[in-house]
Amino acid sequence: MNIRNILICTLLALAAVGTRLYQLDRESIWFDESVSAYELHPDITLTDYLKNVRQPDPTEDPLYFSCLWTWSRVFGCGELACRWLSILLGSFSVAFVYLCGREFFEKEAERVAVGLCGVLSLTSIFYSQEVRMCWARGEPSMSLRSPLPRRPHP
Repeated sequence: MNIRNILICTLLALAAVGTRLYQLDRESIWFDESVSAYELHPDITLTDYLKNVRQPDPTEDPLYFSCLWTWSRVFGCGELACRWLSILLGSFSVAFVYLCGREFFEKEAERVAVGLCGVLSLTSIFYSQEVRMCWARGEPSMSLRSPLPRRPHP
């Protein structure tokens, strides 16, 4: 990966952060998000936190909740602090989509357009603003399941 790709990935990720921060304070935590946020108080251990948040749905992957617990130890347990983790992970997924576009598109403009679609995707923006692991079900998983044939490398 060259400097140009790193720069484009960085700009796309920053643009994604900007679109995900826009009007972030207009939404309060929803009921299903509240399980993750409510149980996340400063004196809870990781083991107890994982047990409590996975009790309603034991099939939930503990990786996101472990990251959220660790994140809260550094940045706090407030609503905005909890949402920042999803915002950053969702924004990095946009850069990932751009990098996946290198497999499908030869022209740089096409790859940037794919990345911009991720930046401006309302579904991605919405789910990146939630205190849940919805960002993981967004663009990266869609791009990995794409029916397009892979472009052979020269």
